[in-house]
Amino acid sequence: MTFETLAITASLLPAIILAWILPASLAMEGVAALAMIVLLLLSPLSALWLLTASVITPVAIAIGNRTGARNAVAIAWGGLLVAALFLSREWAGVFWIGGAYFTLRNLHVLLDWWMGRLENPGLARHLRYQFFLPAIPAGPIHRLQNFERQLERRRWSTADFLRGLERAVFGLAMFVVLGGKAASLLRAAVERETLQWQPFLQRWSVSVVDWIELYFSFAGLSALAIGVALMMGLVIEENFNRPWAARNLLDFWTRWHMTLTGWVRDYVFQPVAALTRLPVVALLVAMLVIGLWHESSIYYVLWAIWQALGIFLSHVVPIKLPPRVAAIVGPIFVLAWLSAARPMVLAVLA
Repeated sequence: MTFETLAITASLLPAIILAWILPASLAMEGVAALAMIVLLLLSPLSALWLLTASVITPVAIAIGNRTGARNAVAIAWGGLLVAALFLSREWAGVFWIGGAYFTLRNLHVLLDWWMGRLENPGLARHLRYQFFLPAIPAGPIHRLQNFERQLERRRWSTADFLRGLERAVFGLAMFVVLGGKAASLLRAAVERETLQWQPFLQRWSVSVVDWIELYFSFAGLSALAIGVALMMGLVIEENFNRPWAARNLLDFWTRWHMTLTGWVRDYVFQPVAALTRLPVVALLVAMLVIGLWHESSIYYVLWAIWQALGIFLSHVVPIKLPPRVAAIVGPIFVLAWLSAARPMVLAVLA
């Protein structure tokens, strides 16, 4: 666990306390203020970026409403949000916190307004949504509408608080123990045992471990955020739904990082499919967005093509197996395909 992750995790306890000792009308504003202080201390540029984006989005929407230039505002500000994300990656030596996540949250608000699904939330409501501390560093990419509904329903519940505490502790254990220490030991063992293997197979084996490590680390952080939110009286979106029980790649991507895949489904896949009437093109574009959201590189372009190919094949060439056999073979195939991306891409780039 890095110092920054440890500091943010430690700040969640005072955030929970603030959520309940402040008047209900100011509770999330207090949590947002704490989030700003934490970001300023750990990464001033991240704090400035998030604050600037969170202020401009409702202002841009207000300009669009007043001028009627809805399309121009959405294109201009949406383009700048995306450009800022890509440019941030070119700043060597700068530690960014949550940039990819709050970029998608700002785009969600902007695009839902553009499509007529959402009114201008205004500055105060938007700031408390964007600066919701548990979701800043690693998601989930929760939606404003659900966040607002949860605030309206928010009431103290001992049972929910204890369930949230259990979820948070379990998530922290997943992240630190399984995704940290156990995964690093497993990776070292696999690297040692496969050292003499052919390079392709050696990379493939290590990549399998990396996917397992990623799951425990990322799902652990997501569970921590969801648990802390529940301790504050809010139910935010789930991020994982037993992805390693998936029987094919199409099923897997509906279970893995669900708030990201849901975002891409709503704002990329469905619009592109409607525009082109070619679902396969929409699939490729959607996976390219997912890949480049993680990292701006040719590696992730090729990674996205590989994953899109797997989803396409899962759809057009379904393999019928007895349920009990599929429950075993399916997850093995899914993990094998996912982890094969690295050796395949590196072979192409070599």
